[in-house]
Amino acid sequence: TMNTQRSIGSAVTGLQQFQAAVGGITDKYRGMGVTSQQVLDMITNMAQSMGSFSQVSTEAAGHIAQLSMHGGASASEFTSAYTSILQMTQGLANSKEEANKTAMAIQRYATNLAMANGVPINVMMNQLANVSDQVATTMGSNPQALAQAVVQASQLGTTLEGIASIMNNHLNIEQSIAAEMEASVL
Repeated sequence: TMNTQRSIGSAVTGLQQFQAAVGGITDKYRGMGVTSQQVLDMITNMAQSMGSFSQVSTEAAGHIAQLSMHGGASASEFTSAYTSILQMTQGLANSKEEANKTAMAIQRYATNLAMANGVPINVMMNQLANVSDQVATTMGSNPQALAQAVVQASQLGTTLEGIASIMNNHLNIEQSIAAEMEASVL
């Protein structure tokens, strides 16, 4: 716990609550191979991604531990995707708890969607974790729509970023034609 506190550079006032939460998650999933170090790593990764320990939900850490036990992606891939989804949903939620519940529900949705459509779960989580601002803006920062777009892009043999690049090239061609027409008129 002290190592986690130092690594995220935060003063944890409820150190006993934190220890109890980590212990509870570890105890709950110990029989399935989850160690306290893995739980601490997840919490540390979330805190570093979000820039603050206060944003970390131990409920989310348990959720990620549970997802990672089922395979398809590593705990760090699930953690990265979760923090990306959480950052998108925070503006839509009325509270931290509501944002966490929404992010967990969307992550479960994305996992199920990937499995139902034959998209590797790690591919889904990596693409959700690495969504560029341009793609997020195009999709209205809607993580559910992003998950659906990942599936469609995968079925086309590309990624969200590949599709964004194609869209940019298409716009550049239109701008180029407009510039050519303007030049010929002049």
